[in-house]
Amino acid sequence: MRIRGFRYVLSSCVAAALLAGCGGSQPPIGAPGAMPQSAAIAAPADRSCGSPPESLDLEVLYPEPNARNVPPNLADVYVSTRMKIPSHDDFDFYFTQSNGARAFTSAFFSVEKSQVPVPHAKPRYPNPDYYASSLPPNWVIGLNQKVKLFWNRDGADCHPDFLVSEFKTKGK
Repeated sequence: MRIRGFRYVLSSCVAAALLAGCGGSQPPIGAPGAMPQSAAIAAPADRSCGSPPESLDLEVLYPEPNARNVPPNLADVYVSTRMKIPSHDDFDFYFTQSNGARAFTSAFFSVEKSQVPVPHAKPRYPNPDYYASSLPPNWVIGLNQKVKLFWNRDGADCHPDFLVSEFKTKGK
């Protein structure tokens, strides 16, 4: 009986020592002395995100590359691929506008061909898979904006610098 009680006391002491070694409690985020949370995302990565994997043979369908008069309230960019995008790959676009605004789109999600707005570019290959990537909620590009779409691998700590497509929104 004494040995069993000794094990419990010893286990409790070891657990307390381990917890004490973790540095105790930390100040809440934003409190004086807390580590600034923006430091992790402040600077762009030094390595390139590269281009879309060649095996995907990604094509931007809508807005068509170099299109003019694209609606300024565009919500999604539509693409086709020769093969399915693996579910573990979080590909998206980083877009920039001529007025300096910039943001990331959502990860690509599967859509049906009938969901791609018309007119749109036609894939060069048979039996494509269709995907969309959404602009941030309530985002309005605005009138007469030149928009560039760069390839990005979300979570890969890379710099999106491969231009995939560009278009211009309607003027006044």
